[in-house]
This record gives sequence, C-alpha cells and structure tokens, in this order.
Amino acid sequence: MTEEVDYDVDSYATQLEAILEQKIDILTELRDKVKSFRAALQEEEQASKQINPKRPRAL
Repeated sequence: MTEEVDYDVDSYATQLEAILEQKIDILTELRDKVKSFRAALQEEEQASKQINPKRPRAL
C-alpha cells in the first residue's frame, strides 16, 4: 500500500494565500469606507450644531 497524496498541498496553500489576500483587500477597502462614512457623520453633526445651536430650555 502506497501513501500517495492525491492532491497538491503546495498548490492548495498557494490558492488559499491568494484567496486570503483578496479577502484582506476587500475588508481593507470596506474599513476605509466605514472610516470615511464616520468622518462624514461627524462633519454633518458639527455643521448641524453650528446651524442649530442649543437654546436654553424654558422651565
């Protein structure tokens, strides 16, 4: 009985590495978009505060 491997481990590892690199690129792009979105939200909040400053509430 021979212990012959019916798959190429090196090829599998190479393919896995390529897939992981692709996923990392996608997630990095998504993270950058979320950061930009949060920055835009902060800018909008600051602009809103300048336009509508809080008025003292009457008791």
